[in-house]
Amino acid sequence: MSSFSSPLDRHNHCYDNILTYFEEYDDFMESVGRVLDIGCDVDANTMMWWADATPRDAKHQSLNIQCVGINSFDKLNNRHDGVSYQRTDIEAFSTTKKPFDILLCHDQLQYILNPYTALANWWHVADKDAMLVVAVPQTTNTEYNIL
Repeated sequence: MSSFSSPLDRHNHCYDNILTYFEEYDDFMESVGRVLDIGCDVDANTMMWWADATPRDAKHQSLNIQCVGINSFDKLNNRHDGVSYQRTDIEAFSTTKKPFDILLCHDQLQYILNPYTALANWWHVADKDAMLVVAVPQTTNTEYNIL
């Protein structure tokens, strides 16, 4: 039985936990220059979180993280200096001028027809030491799990 009142609550809870985890590590956050939000939301909420990120001990100092969101809608609802958007097929996205330090794919991989192709394509836009963060909902129905 889920403790969340809706799928959106579960989605937001997971996302908040991921972002909070990153925020705890100043050295890590200071090493991030570019973030790719794969399947970003139309309001660019996550990308704005990255673009506005600051060190914990210097809240007035921006980390200047550049964020790129990719998805299939026409444009973002919000505008922000550190955020850009590309309308593209998230499964086929495989070229960029500058590589990304973090590739964030939250609640999208389960909708992609060929996830192996998508992961292989994303590898081409990742920096040498990049981090891929993938979150997918639990889809196991415990009623059918027989040990």
